[in-house]
Amino acid sequence: MKVDNTKATTFKIVLDNKEVVKVEFKPYNGLVAHFSFYGCISSTGYKSHFVYIMDKIWKMYDDVQLLAKDIAQELYNKDGYKYLQFIQQKQQLSLF
Repeated sequence: MKVDNTKATTFKIVLDNKEVVKVEFKPYNGLVAHFSFYGCISSTGYKSHFVYIMDKIWKMYDDVQLLAKDIAQELYNKDGYKYLQFIQQKQQLSLF
């Protein structure tokens, strides 16, 4: 996959459950790519993820957006569904 090392790219992806996640993608020095995920994938609504460009997973994808979707889906499956259920039940956290 060929990427531009000079600027960040922002796009949206849709998870399997139809939830939309905003993604900011930024490659660094041709060695590492950074994904910032904003949405229902964690209790804070944000998750950071790095991928080494020489890693096998990077070479498996021709499109950064497809890679981002798969990473976000995995993050959501790990922790995000709990957060989304919490919101859907309209539960309130205790402040004290």
